Amino acid sequence: MRAFLFAALLVLAGCDAYGSGGSDGSDSGIEGQVLIGPVDPVQQVGQESYVPYEGRLQFVDVPARSTVRFFSTNTEGRFRVGLPAGSYQVTLDTDTPSEGIGQDPLPAPDPQMIAVTDGRYTEVELRFDTGIR
Repeated sequence: MRAFLFAALLVLAGCDAYGSGGSDGSDSGIEGQVLIGPVDPVQQVGQESYVPYEGRLQFVDVPARSTVRFFSTNTEGRFRVGLPAGSYQVTLDTDTPSEGIGQDPLPAPDPQMIAVTDGRYTEVELRFDTGIR
């Protein structure tokens, strides 16, 4: 998988997935975009076949090994969720799967590890593999 952190991903908009600060008023958390792919079983070398994912994410506090939040992405796969500083696993909520994700015969995506620093939002691009080959 590619590196998760990248520079300047989002211009914040005034919708549910992009409130000012987290939905709990926190000044730290995770923001970014979720992409799934490949979505085409036939692709040229060097071409990527990823699309935005609209669905629910599950945020797990790693040290506590417990789910702390579920949060939905918007139609462009973007999200912004307030979380305290710490280490989190983020994955797609496969209990309420979107078409083709977490459903047989495709695999459930592997969790992605993200560190949140106090006082800032960690910007990420999450890419989940559909298993299509």
